[in-house]
Amino acid sequence: GVRLATDVYRPARGDRALDRPAPVIVERTPYGKAMASRAELEVGMTEPMDRATVAEHFVRHGYIVVYQDCRGRYGSEGEFVKYRSEGPDGYDTLAW
Repeated sequence: GVRLATDVYRPARGDRALDRPAPVIVERTPYGKAMASRAELEVGMTEPMDRATVAEHFVRHGYIVVYQDCRGRYGSEGEFVKYRSEGPDGYDTLAW
């Protein structure tokens, strides 16, 4: 019954998402799904890429990319208790 804030990036043609199966990359994070990740750096960069830029790379190669705020963090409902809901929420996300 808890809604988890989720951004989904899909391959598209024009303004329409392609309606076909595709591999999916899922990242669930307590650090803000829209926040730049410290790990998204390439050689020579001084600032990390934002998540939309990272998703764009994978979408161009045919992947669907899903970023989700963990329960009780940023845009997601519920109470955040470290590790407690990760298994069930992760399972529900993948089933969705």
